[in-house]
Amino acid sequence: MNLEKVRNTAIRLMRQHGLTDYTFKWDKAVRRFGSCNGRTKVITLSRPMTQHETNERRVINTILHEIAHGLDFRNRGYSNHDAEWKRLAKSIGCSGERCSSGSGVDKSQFMKWIASCPNCEKKVYYARKTKVDKACGSCCKKHNNNRYTSKYKFNWELNPKVVKYR
Repeated sequence: MNLEKVRNTAIRLMRQHGLTDYTFKWDKAVRRFGSCNGRTKVITLSRPMTQHETNERRVINTILHEIAHGLDFRNRGYSNHDAEWKRLAKSIGCSGERCSSGSGVDKSQFMKWIASCPNCEKKVYYARKTKVDKACGSCCKKHNNNRYTSKYKFNWELNPKVVKYR
């Protein structure tokens, strides 16, 4: 998506809903799309996720989601995803749902690690390499009665699209 257009939309929506004392910033998050800090009055969106998002409505919904947190914080001094927040979110045009990581973003473009199954060759993208062994859930389920086995333990490699080798 066009970052300047998204930034302008975010600022316009923040003003429209009365968050004139809030600022908008980009961040480098890869595990969440947006955030709202009611104490510092800052709403952020993930630059890498926004750049690779293809669904404009999802971006606008995320902006509205974070604005709802700002309004909720102003009203109550805290914010979470309870019924009060959900009512407020829906009243400003947000879906009222917690945003999911299952968006239309191609994570291969910005996640640092690739975990590959030695059996089915499925690739899963991660921001960080896990400290504990992980195995392919599909293969463990299909071939080992849904139980972990090192036979399907992921092989880890740095993502060449993200990590530039010298």
